[in-house]
Amino acid sequence: RSQDRAFFRREASADLIAHVNGTLPVPVVTPEDASRFLEQATFGATDADIHHLSMIGYQAWLNEQFALDQAEQELRKTISNAPDLGGLSDSVLIQRVVSCH
Repeated sequence: RSQDRAFFRREASADLIAHVNGTLPVPVVTPEDASRFLEQATFGATDADIHHLSMIGYQAWLNEQFALDQAEQELRKTISNAPDLGGLSDSVLIQRVVSCH
């Protein structure tokens, strides 16, 4: 009887193992590296921008930038030069403006 239980546990465990196909996760970029990269690649980095890049990685960030249309790029440039955004991050403000269109 205990042998039957042991056999059942082994068989059930083997059935629970799954092989997952796909791409490996993007390596996390340190905030320091993200900040340095964004200072070189943008008109200036906010804490929100640094956090976003840190979470998604360089390639995903570049893909986002290439997907932006010209108007949104100009908006980003204008907002990044604004002295006060009322406490909103560049990304949040841009999302609000873009969603109005």
